Amino acid sequence: MPRRPWAIAMLTAFLVGCAKEGARPVPDSARTTIAPDSASSPAAATSSGWDTAFGDALLASTDDGGALAIVGPGEGGVREVSLLSRSGTVEHARITGVSAADSGCGQPSVTLFPKPARPWSIGLAGTVSGALPLDSLSGLVAADSVALAAELTRLAFTIPANPASRFTGLPFAVRSADRFMSAPGVQAVAARLERGLNQEASPLVEALFLVAERDSGALHAPFTLAWHVRVEGTEDAVDAFEVLAGIAPSAGRPAALVVARDGAEGLRYMLLRRDGARRWSARFTSATSGCDER
Repeated sequence: MPRRPWAIAMLTAFLVGCAKEGARPVPDSARTTIAPDSASSPAAATSSGWDTAFGDALLASTDDGGALAIVGPGEGGVREVSLLSRSGTVEHARITGVSAADSGCGQPSVTLFPKPARPWSIGLAGTVSGALPLDSLSGLVAADSVALAAELTRLAFTIPANPASRFTGLPFAVRSADRFMSAPGVQAVAARLERGLNQEASPLVEALFLVAERDSGALHAPFTLAWHVRVEGTEDAVDAFEVLAGIAPSAGRPAALVVARDGAEGLRYMLLRRDGARRWSARFTSATSGCDER
């Protein structure tokens, strides 16, 4: 059985103190809220088809060197794929075989030739012009990482939330953040923040995953929110998010991110697409993979 194809990196937490406000308890089961101005809703994101502007196949690497077919291809046949990494590299290979999913895995495995020479995160059918290099928060110099964390925390507090939530007013911790160029002259960031309630029997967590943009020439300007999703639940059930790779814009295809979403129900893959200046949307969410054992 393939092992978990990704792992959430826990980065240094940057906290901003605020007063705690009490309200009604949050239910123990995980709960999701998607931005009202997003182009998707939880039901639409789950039931919508793969965006064929990005080819007709999506592959994901596993940490034992294998590959899973998240979308397509059909059994048999040989097709070219582009393998993208978080660092922005693109490698090309051919699919030479597709094996049916076993009883413990939600997606079939794929055989690639030649064997990839470098680490990769996702694969797309056809030739992809480029991948977006992702600069993680942990890789920035100290001053830049502190400034980015402070800006993300500020932005998180501007996002409307249920005023009756017990999380209202609690400080956020930045768990991960990736900067990238979403368009010429536009700097973007995808980040995951958390805040929690330490309850002895069942700690509760609210997680916020967001995409924001600003002009690349205004490095000290505030970011503008472009898309977000908010989830909450018990510490061991709340969803975690990791950006696997960024897809560079090309003719007829905007910039996009492929994100792994790991929750109590298992592992899913999301496609977030840039729809315009300061506008992103969730265009696809895969079926749950059974390969991820929590």
